[in-house]
Formats: sequence, structure tokens, C-alpha cells
Amino acid sequence: MRIAAFMVVKNDAFYVQMALRSVLPHVVGVYIQDQGSTDGTVQAIRAMACDKIVADFINTGLPRFDKEYNEPRYRTIAVEECERIFKPDWILKLDADEIYTEHFFRSLETRDLSDVNAVRVAGDRFISRTHRSVHPSAIEVSPAGVPFVDPHTQLWRAGMGVKYVSNPAFVRFHPVLSPDPVPQLWLPGVCNIHLHRTFGPKAVAFWQEGGEKAPPGPPYHPPTMFPAWYNSGANMGNAEEIAFEWPDYVLREWDQWGTW
Repeated sequence: MRIAAFMVVKNDAFYVQMALRSVLPHVVGVYIQDQGSTDGTVQAIRAMACDKIVADFINTGLPRFDKEYNEPRYRTIAVEECERIFKPDWILKLDADEIYTEHFFRSLETRDLSDVNAVRVAGDRFISRTHRSVHPSAIEVSPAGVPFVDPHTQLWRAGMGVKYVSNPAFVRFHPVLSPDPVPQLWLPGVCNIHLHRTFGPKAVAFWQEGGEKAPPGPPYHPPTMFPAWYNSGANMGNAEEIAFEWPDYVLREWDQWGTW
């Protein structure tokens, strides 16, 4: 199957190479729309330049999630460009601060997808290298009765005219797909991991939600430095232990932020 991925990024220099490394061996191409990064994201993308990566640079002049920022429009442009350039069979949504796992791609290769138009997976929230949050408020049960944490439609069949529209639950951000590509396969297992709560610059803002203030820079140790956040109900307070073999390219970055 020919899969192409698309990304919309802005100031994601720390994460973007990890995201790209997770998918490049498995896709025919990645379309990247950078919206005016000033932190080295463009340089990080160019450092990975290959014939699978096509990058455009569109400066919106607005912060992400600004009330005037039209996220559905820009995400739709990225989807359309991805499909136009790479002519894939399937389109994969990729955020700069997430990775896809080998389990995800192996599962796609071994399953018959002829009777589905999309694949839905959990957005795993790892709190440590061995524990992931399973907070009840984020759980949705699949038609087969399997609980999924923060599930999203991440892969859909090309050529269906799927676009992004505003999400009435959030108004200005986190748009949703329209038309909703159905029927969908709910794919179990660790398929998609969001790193923005786990480590790196974006994680620090989450860690401080409990009231503790972060020192100027890493290494950090959330269990002792941010215990209110770490032990809260949304994190270790509702976490389960799971065996997962982290990719080396993730561990190299994580080790700079401490070990937990």
C-alpha cells in the first residue's frame, strides 16, 4: 500500500526529526507545511532532506490557536498537496510531536483493509518509559468493546475528498475530518505516541500545571520535581504498566531530559 504523510508545523525543532524518522521507512513521501518557524525547525527538516520530503513555507503571521488562525484551512491545504504530489493510496496525519510505531506499520501490512476507508488508533500518553495514562475521561470504547485512550482517525483512503472542518467542541483548534471516512478499523496496540507530555520543551508547560516551577533547563525528573502533575489523576494516578521498546532515536533525546 502506498502511504503518504502530511505535517503542519511551527516551532517544533526539538520534535520534528523524531516524527519523520518514525514514518520515513514506511511511506512514499511526507509533505510538510511550515508556518513560519523561528526556532530551527526549518533547519532540522532540511538536515533530513531526501527525495521523500517535500516542504513548503507558509507564514500565516499568527500564533497557533490564535482566534484569527484558520487551522482547518491550512490542514486541508496540506492534505490536498500531499495527495497531489505523492498520489498515494492512503493519507497519514503526522504531527511534529508524535511518532508512529513499528507495530502500527506491521499491522497495516498484515491486515486486509479492502473493506475499510480509515484506521483509528489510540493516542498513547506515556508518563514514563513503562507507564501510560488510561484516565477514564479520555477513553472511548470501540464497536468491538475495546477501550481506546484518546482515539483519532489517523489514516484514511485517498481520493475521498476528505477535508478538515472546525470542531464544535473546541471551536478554534483540533479540527475534525469531513466527511468522516467510514467504515473504520480500530487498530489495537501501541500505534501512535504523543511526546508533548512526555519530555521535551512542550512537556515543561504540562509539568508546571500542578504549580511547581521548572528550573532553567534539563535534566528534569518529573516524579520528584513536578510531583503534583506526575501523580495527578490524569497521569500516574490512572496509569498502567506496559512493555514497549522505545526507538533509539527517541531515547537519545529523552536521555538529555533525564530518566524516569
